[in-house]
Amino acid sequence: MQIFITFALTLFLSHLCNSVIKIEHVQVPKSIENDTQTNVVLDCVYTFNENEDNNLVVKWYFNNNTEPIYQWIPNIGSRFVSTYWKSKINLNYALDTENPLTKYRAINLIRPMTELSGNYTCVVMSLTSEDSKASEMIVYAAPKIFDFNYTREIIETQSSLNVTNELSSDMHLNKTDFNKTGATLQCDISQVYPLPEVMIYHVDINGTNLLSLRVKNETKRIGTHSYNVSVSSYVNDQELVQKFGEQKISIFECLVTLPLPEHKPSYKKRITYIRGCIKFRNKLLN
Repeated sequence: MQIFITFALTLFLSHLCNSVIKIEHVQVPKSIENDTQTNVVLDCVYTFNENEDNNLVVKWYFNNNTEPIYQWIPNIGSRFVSTYWKSKINLNYALDTENPLTKYRAINLIRPMTELSGNYTCVVMSLTSEDSKASEMIVYAAPKIFDFNYTREIIETQSSLNVTNELSSDMHLNKTDFNKTGATLQCDISQVYPLPEVMIYHVDINGTNLLSLRVKNETKRIGTHSYNVSVSSYVNDQELVQKFGEQKISIFECLVTLPLPEHKPSYKKRITYIRGCIKFRNKLLN
């Protein structure tokens, strides 16, 4: 009796194993550029035993939404798309296959924009088993506006040098350099996604030897998938001379990098800055 029960249990477990659904992989592009692709296919490649169980249901979910954005039930020919996604999923798309149980497993996104960035989860279930896999897609947006310029400034300083007046050895004048020239470099990026890394560099004349500058960073989120970023850095003419020599021309570069998983698109602009003259004022101190 014990042998019979063991044999029956083995057959039952073997049957279950043969009918288990397995998602081999989910084909989702890691990143695409905003509004550049007419359509993008997200595929869910699964295996199962067609002889054992063909009562399949295929569902796609977006982020943490509990309602599927797409559902297909092959046996009854039912295909469902949630309201928000009706203008974003092409229901005329089908895989190039004659298998009626895999033909409509993929979803075809129409001209994806940044709001379609997120996690996509495929769920395949039957009467006996279920499997799911997820993958993230980032729809990135290059800066719509990219400005890099500088504003010349005069910064007050308090470095003094005492000198003797030629007319009287008893009278002392305080000759003070109150002003030093420099400039604020300003790099403004608008409507970019995801949040980029923005750096300002000093570049030598032949475009090499980048030296990063200290920057102030201001970020404003203008939408769920859009940012404005402003980065500024003050450069002092005297420090430029000390670090890079007497040449009056300095080249600066603003580099914007998007932190994507597979590649990091970058955008840059350069400006030429001509340092000004340091102005002096003399002030007689009583």
